[in-house]
Amino acid sequence: MMRADLRSPKCADLRSCPQGAILFHDNPDHIQLRLNGLFALDPSSSLSNEVWKTLHPSSRRCYQGLFNPSSPSSVISSNFPEAPKPLHIGRENFARLLFSIAHMDCLILKGKGHIRARWQFTKDGVEATWLNP
Repeated sequence: MMRADLRSPKCADLRSCPQGAILFHDNPDHIQLRLNGLFALDPSSSLSNEVWKTLHPSSRRCYQGLFNPSSPSSVISSNFPEAPKPLHIGRENFARLLFSIAHMDCLILKGKGHIRARWQFTKDGVEATWLNP
């Protein structure tokens, strides 16, 4: 599951331009997978609340820092609170990061010739196409 700190610059970027890609590479099998689609932030659903409650305390600490992620600092800083905080502290900074796949491209690298395909996802179904690598 992907999650984000709502104070981070990437959240502002995703609000203004939600288009993006997720890339995967499996080195042993030489497979590259690219997912293109739209990101969305889910800061307040009941599922986000449940996810927050189940986060390990060390993960919750990431959202409890005093400073916004990516903000400049004059010293090396983890931005973690010094002491454990109550469960609700930091919840306002937490969001699940959702991704709707528009299309997926898969490239399998082989010494005897690569293989490539694309799947286009629409409300009517899935359209698959072989591509030249």
